[in-house]
Amino acid sequence: MTYVDVRTKVSRRFLLDRLRIETSLVGAMHEFISEGKSVTIRLPPLEDEKVPIDQRRVILDKWKTAGNVPLEYQVNDVDLEVDIERTIRVPEAMLRFPPNQFGLLQPKEQKQLDGVVTTMGGLAGRAFGYWLQVLRWKSKIGHIGEARVQYAGHGGRGAVLREEVTGARLWLQPNVITAVGSTAVSLTEWNATQTALTASKRSPIWFDFIFDSDIRINNNDLTGGILSLAIALEVNVRAIFSRDLRRLSVEPVLLEIFDQTNLRALLNRIKRLKHWDQQWEQAADLSSFNTIMNYRDRVMHSAATEKLDAKELRRLNATVKEFGYFTCEFLGLS
Repeated sequence: MTYVDVRTKVSRRFLLDRLRIETSLVGAMHEFISEGKSVTIRLPPLEDEKVPIDQRRVILDKWKTAGNVPLEYQVNDVDLEVDIERTIRVPEAMLRFPPNQFGLLQPKEQKQLDGVVTTMGGLAGRAFGYWLQVLRWKSKIGHIGEARVQYAGHGGRGAVLREEVTGARLWLQPNVITAVGSTAVSLTEWNATQTALTASKRSPIWFDFIFDSDIRINNNDLTGGILSLAIALEVNVRAIFSRDLRRLSVEPVLLEIFDQTNLRALLNRIKRLKHWDQQWEQAADLSSFNTIMNYRDRVMHSAATEKLDAKELRRLNATVKEFGYFTCEFLGLS
């Protein structure tokens, strides 16, 4: 049997929800290094109009009526490739047949290929997670690829008014359609994401919790939403106060004491920072920050969740997000 040495890549297709792009980004790609391997993320190209719409990878969902000019597309999946950067020796016949030709390989060779695909497939999953994190950060769109939660009792049929004896249906509950907003990633944001990926940058940890809060609120998990938001705020505020401390050669015990400081004590003194000016005043909505802590305390100390309101939590989330991006610039993390 003839063997050949071939260069190989491992590819995975990842489904994701709520990724919208401007027209210019159809077929665009990102390239970066993950765990020492070259990784490429590709958005799908446009498909033939003969492909049924429910099978298309990109779907036109916003256009200019005059001239029917496409503006934005919904993306349903992306392709990721990991360059293994070395050759693998396989029977030449494997290049002409469908994958997993067990009859052409010895058990040891099969095990080797299983190991390569499994290892690189795991790396691909982690690389996708990193890419998604950076894309959310640079686009400020936290719901890209968000998880969807279906609670028991939700999504069923509406209520029916029935006559008691015969059971005749007299009236059906009206349908209420809830539109979920979605923002398109722009070319500028796509390029900013590539810049961050090339520099191997990671978003500050508070953005993970801000976007987690966003996702939880969208899924009506208001308790989880306020707790994630409170964590985001606390991590962010502590990073500001500890900035100068960590630059100095202070005793580790002082940092431990600082870490024990109550967040409210920090919020009450934040205006005393030497950096505080009109820009900080505009970026830091201290009234909203204290409201977040009040909600957090009621949930944590009294399990009081009845006053949580999705609209209010979205407003609070927006204030923490604005502050998070402002402090990201201040701390030199952008």
